[in-house]
Amino acid sequence: MPSLQILKKLKLFIAPILTLSIIFSCNPADSSVQQNSAPIPVLKPWNYTLDSNYVLQNPDRFAWDLFRAINWPADTTLLVADTTLQLGDTGWVVWQTWKTGPEVYLADGTTPKAWMDKDFGVRSFENFQQFSIKAGLPDITKNPTFGLEEVVLNQSTFDYVVNNSLYNLNGQLAFYLSDSLMKFPTESVELKVKWRKIPDTDYEKARYHWQYVKTLNGKKITHDLYGLVSIHITSRVLTKWFWATFEHIDNRSQKHPGDDGWLLPSRDRFACNQPPYDCERAPVNIGLEGTKWEYFLLRGTQTDYYDEFGQASLLANSNVERGFQLSSSCITCHSLASMGPILPDSTMQRVAFLPSSPLLQLKGPNFGGKGYVGTPDSNLFKLKDGKLMKQTDFAWSLSEANWYKPVSTKTQQ
Repeated sequence: MPSLQILKKLKLFIAPILTLSIIFSCNPADSSVQQNSAPIPVLKPWNYTLDSNYVLQNPDRFAWDLFRAINWPADTTLLVADTTLQLGDTGWVVWQTWKTGPEVYLADGTTPKAWMDKDFGVRSFENFQQFSIKAGLPDITKNPTFGLEEVVLNQSTFDYVVNNSLYNLNGQLAFYLSDSLMKFPTESVELKVKWRKIPDTDYEKARYHWQYVKTLNGKKITHDLYGLVSIHITSRVLTKWFWATFEHIDNRSQKHPGDDGWLLPSRDRFACNQPPYDCERAPVNIGLEGTKWEYFLLRGTQTDYYDEFGQASLLANSNVERGFQLSSSCITCHSLASMGPILPDSTMQRVAFLPSSPLLQLKGPNFGGKGYVGTPDSNLFKLKDGKLMKQTDFAWSLSEANWYKPVSTKTQQ
């Protein structure tokens, strides 16, 4: 019989391999799914299914199911869909009742407020946060030209982070050193959204989901109108998650300095009935007509690293992946989400998302760097001592965590 020490060593060696075997699977048929015919579910418009067969067979339709449900008007007391209202009604929507990155990953690393503790007052720049994988890019978060960015977590995602103490680096380091593998619940959803400043007119308000943002200009406080222009959606309904990205139709013709335009074709098999499914229109008969949401288009979805033609799957949002659209793959990027040992500068070692240096001053489609596409390279997870970084189940938002430093108290004499 092997000794207890040998068994423990084998367990520590095998655990990272099991983790990597999940993310490096290239089988287009998700390993958790039986390949049977999936019926189209009958849904209330504020609901969506977690039937993985349906998701794999109808990814674009499922994307619109999610889109409609998360953008349903919200009951800001119960933090759920308000079923007495109609899609497109003015006010907060369901995903805006969720927790944002700054509400989860607090600057002092303390425990986030309870799920039901949510403020719906006028927001300011401090409520938004540039996503950390773009740390090498100039900070454009507070530049109205480029807009405001935020990541939001639904309750299942939030509960998993809190219950596993992943909201600070202390908890993440403990998780990394443990034998545990990260696996978010099937119900988990995470969004990355972008807002841009729009003219404060009734015409624009009718075409956008909007909010006022408090701005300090010198000693004067103003309230500027921002419209929602981009929504990235990811759902844990599949082992390698489900990925979809939506953009406001106005993005197609934006001419601001630094905008790429749409460098990848749109693809929507649900809204478009003819190949190559790039008609760039919203679907009909799902309740979007006559609402602000009919101005959004599905740019594409992902369920695996490669498409049905064996080509590396690409998916980009011209606002969120500004600068590296032609080498953007949501699923590959997030497969590199990781945690590792602590570096000398007290940060946690993680896989770098952009393999080339971002050079914003260079013009062209790749001025933001070049991303990874296709199956992730297992060598990226290897440390100098031969150990491996641990994959964080496609969740990059964990990289926003900070250290918790308890306040020391002197012992009374």
